[in-house]
Amino acid sequence: MADVKHIVWNKRGKIFDPTGRYEHMQHYAQAPAPFLMGDKLRIFFTCRPDRAADGTMVSHVTYLDVRADDPSQVLYIHDRPILPLGGLGDFDEFGIHPVGAVPMGDKLFFYYQGWTRAASVPYITSLGLSISTDGGNTFTKYARGPLFSRTPQEPYLENGFFILKENDRLRMWYATAIEWREHDGIKEPLYRIVAAHSTDGINWQRDAKPLLAPASEHEVTGRPTVHLIGGVYHMWFSKRDVIDFKKDAQGAGTGFTHRGGGIERQATKK
Repeated sequence: MADVKHIVWNKRGKIFDPTGRYEHMQHYAQAPAPFLMGDKLRIFFTCRPDRAADGTMVSHVTYLDVRADDPSQVLYIHDRPILPLGGLGDFDEFGIHPVGAVPMGDKLFFYYQGWTRAASVPYITSLGLSISTDGGNTFTKYARGPLFSRTPQEPYLENGFFILKENDRLRMWYATAIEWREHDGIKEPLYRIVAAHSTDGINWQRDAKPLLAPASEHEVTGRPTVHLIGGVYHMWFSKRDVIDFKKDAQGAGTGFTHRGGGIERQATKK
């Protein structure tokens, strides 16, 4: 079994700069979601055009292909969004972020996170689904509405989804907001990581119970990534403080291992 406690992650540098490439791709290469396709990785990501006259921005999802054995080698850059933004009042009216692609029979399910603007808080996010029947080149939205959104147990928003396919079921981990906090006029959600599962990829059973106890009342945990190694689930996730995190370099990577009912939390070396 791999000794994940001693995994050392080394930064390899920037592999792609979206700046000024296309009208929809002026800024950002955000929320990358890789999918292995033979000898290449298709990396779905979010990009943004220039700001509108009122200062607001929208976000689109597209992809690039890189060599699987050397991701620094870019093979192809898609020249248009793969999904349209939602219409008036839709959950993905102002932006789409990739979650990941999952083979389901002869189709490829592509999950995404849609967001819309709000009044008292900046945004609301929900989980959407699109489907490809041509191997991942084009996608069609499954429905106008989200697969799931707010509930009595999860009243605010969900994002940072990760989906793992295991035989005849799908497992999901994601961040759910348990409240909004305001500090110096800035409003930020306080996230906790929770889980869900599905057999068809469309209907999900959700468990709103947080998987990790926070290190402090201000700690935000999110963006989980999970792999099964040697019979043990290993999660890497981000953590930060909900207050002033954009001003200070306080975000960090960390992880935990899970076997049976026990959870061990540990810091990840940089």
